[in-house]
Amino acid sequence: PQSIRNSWTEYVQVIEKYPDPQGEPFLSAIANKHHISKECVLVGNGAAELFTFLAMFLAKQRVILVHPTFSEYEATLSVHEAQLIHVEVEDVCTWSLPMEQIQQEMKQAKAIYLCTPNNPTGVLPPQEQLQTIMEWGEQFNCYVILDEAFMDWLEPEPTMIPCSEQFLHTIIVRSMTKMYGLAGIRLGYLIAQPQLIQKLASYAAHWRVNGLANNLTNSRYFNYTLVDAVRPDPIEKQLELPPDI
Repeated sequence: PQSIRNSWTEYVQVIEKYPDPQGEPFLSAIANKHHISKECVLVGNGAAELFTFLAMFLAKQRVILVHPTFSEYEATLSVHEAQLIHVEVEDVCTWSLPMEQIQQEMKQAKAIYLCTPNNPTGVLPPQEQLQTIMEWGEQFNCYVILDEAFMDWLEPEPTMIPCSEQFLHTIIVRSMTKMYGLAGIRLGYLIAQPQLIQKLASYAAHWRVNGLANNLTNSRYFNYTLVDAVRPDPIEKQLELPPDI
């Protein structure tokens, strides 16, 4: 983003000091952005690290993966010997989830991963179905892990963060890589209930996020004018076909 390019020299002093162990000031910026408590946020060295923490938490447990989906879920879970339950979405264009099968599997599972919008298909699962799955998570004590790495690209954002505080078993993972173009910085965050945040944080190294990453995200960086400027055309417009096709 141009705001970072313009103020790059200001960050030189940051690399001379140890970073804040909790991820400040990024932690506070995220909490303010989503209007949630800081105790509900865990900052990570990219979303990839947060998925590693989740895999450690779910080691040797039954975990549902809804395919086709992001391969890193299975990669991290397999390392920690999770028992993977594979569920297939038949209509990948509408991405209507196989709800009956998901409900049955959740009764005996520790967690379910859902990528929303989905990677690699780019389709957003119906919010009504996500809400129902979150309710099943409470009923069956099954964690619902929502990967919202691409959520910033949608307008308005159909994120489940505003209602996440109502659900003890809902976990939402976000990334600064996609919308903000910070892949090399490695920065992401996870939103969940405070007790779970504390448990996941116990897997982390003390200096897990560098000071440069923590400080790049100042208040100017969360200017929605910036987001609007880089957000692409709505998916419906992108998918418009010429009349002769």
